[in-house]
Amino acid sequence: MTNEYFPDYAIPPGDTLQESINCLFADRCGLEPEIIDGIISGRIPITKDIADTLEKCLDVPARLWMNLEKNYGETLIRLGESRPT
Repeated sequence: MTNEYFPDYAIPPGDTLQESINCLFADRCGLEPEIIDGIISGRIPITKDIADTLEKCLDVPARLWMNLEKNYGETLIRLGESRPT
């Protein structure tokens, strides 16, 4: 008797790639992978501290990250939507 598992869903290889990239990026920037994943999915807002960290890590100004976050939040409000969970 073998213990085989046949899921009723498919996981694309890109999911594993995204998780690996998130972990590598998080390690490079000194952030938790869950934070990176949350930012990418829109669940976690970019705070001033995170923007400063991204600036140091990517050489992209913190003000750009803060403006992107502000625009995203304002658009969610205008559309009557909330952050994904």
